[in-house]
Amino acid sequence: MKTKILAGLLALTVVTGVEQGAALAAETSENREVTVSRIDVEDTIDAAEATNTAIAQEAEKDDKQPVASKESAKDKSKENKAKKKAPLKTKQTKKAPLTIEGDELFFDDASGEVHATGNVVVTQTPDTMLTKELRGNTKATEVWIDGEATMIQPEMATKMVGHTVHYNYATKLGTMADAKGMVGNERVAGKNMQFFPDKLISHEATMTRCPAKVPDYHISATKVEIWPGDKLIAYNAKVWIKNTVIYSVGVYQRSLRKEEGNEMPQINYSTSDGLSVQQYYEYPLTNNWALATNQAYYTKQGYRPQYSLIDREDKYRFRIQEGHFRDDSSNWVKKEPEFRFDWYQQRIGQTVWSYKFTAIYGKWRDNAKTSWHQDYALYFTRDPIKLSDSLTWYIGTGYEIVRESYNGSRVNTMTFNTSFYKTVSPKLTVWTGYNYTQNTKNLFDYDKNDVGREWVNGITYTLDRMNTISYSKSYDLQYKRTHADTFTWVRNLHCWTLTLNYVKYKDHSNSNSFNWNLSLARW
Repeated sequence: MKTKILAGLLALTVVTGVEQGAALAAETSENREVTVSRIDVEDTIDAAEATNTAIAQEAEKDDKQPVASKESAKDKSKENKAKKKAPLKTKQTKKAPLTIEGDELFFDDASGEVHATGNVVVTQTPDTMLTKELRGNTKATEVWIDGEATMIQPEMATKMVGHTVHYNYATKLGTMADAKGMVGNERVAGKNMQFFPDKLISHEATMTRCPAKVPDYHISATKVEIWPGDKLIAYNAKVWIKNTVIYSVGVYQRSLRKEEGNEMPQINYSTSDGLSVQQYYEYPLTNNWALATNQAYYTKQGYRPQYSLIDREDKYRFRIQEGHFRDDSSNWVKKEPEFRFDWYQQRIGQTVWSYKFTAIYGKWRDNAKTSWHQDYALYFTRDPIKLSDSLTWYIGTGYEIVRESYNGSRVNTMTFNTSFYKTVSPKLTVWTGYNYTQNTKNLFDYDKNDVGREWVNGITYTLDRMNTISYSKSYDLQYKRTHADTFTWVRNLHCWTLTLNYVKYKDHSNSNSFNWNLSLARW
């Protein structure tokens, strides 16, 4: 018979050192063991505070109710009926209860010792532990597992499988041997895994995003610290392509945010710049500060390195950067240096709108001029509007101010962007959009919009799981002429992506361009 125990008494015993709790425990329980299929333990206070402070509490008594047991324990259970208490009320925020379920669960309500077998599930929302057998203690909120176990932590985007597990649900500290699994998009394996409230540490570890049995690339390290969704730090790291080490480094840091670089070399080709090879490297200084460099060589441009000092916080990023920078249209500028502040996208209250802000101040140089450049941009986006199951509407608008010391100019620009995406079939997507830029007459070509009033239409078709093609047409509504036709082919090379792009300009604003890029696949 399945039994659910909302153990108010167990909740009380979490608060160690309370005389009232000891008295109630002595009054309502004897040292005995019962067999049940589920136990709920109310975790009513912060574990760290519980170990240092005895909190006086009042227990609200409920009706007496016997604990259900198997036939072999019926007589003993009748003689020792447990008094069921309501969960205790405290000033602390109540946490999710710890629930242990299994095909067979042996429980001593005096000591808190638990032994579960069968299909065992341990839950403290939203975290889940799955195994076949465990030992534990409800008062210490700890579990021990000798065999295989699966740990699922949705808030940390983590799912690990291993054995010899010890985990404390109050402190969120634990260990797992021979662990392997997923942390976000990273495939992580380690001889020993340590769990913390905000991070994981994997010893004798390997990491990759490639799902192959022998990955196309991976990192190995004596220790890797991972803050899910934020960053990782690898110690004594080696970067591999297949079974060959391409380089090694004492300490390596990589951001896990979407827009940041990665540890693998990138190979590119463009008509204007020729063949290029780039390598990004980042070294941690503190928890938030890091030094970074992107070493790049172009056959038509030569050596073009970048250097940065970066501060990453929860809501913003600040960078001091110097070097040669290239935009998507092959326009170059040298920053000597530049100070950049990025306020990450934030929702405006409970509305459907979000905003982000960027401020730039620095010395810019190109082949013709040098200027102290200032750029302040505020941009708003609305949540996508689902017009139907297959049609989505996107809207964004912003305002930008650009100042230049070279000619004393100030350019104020309003922007508006909207687009509709239609999924015609699982293989076919079409879109149309309108982009408005009030003023395109900036001093530098770098990062400048070429078309003030643009109407763009496009189509993407997936030929098979390895190949996708797309075509888009940019039309200049101001001058009533086609600006550019863009043809793209994306080839899936398993754990790498090859992108070929050809742009044919119709308004003679640029010469035609051909580009290709070989980079890690992004999942």
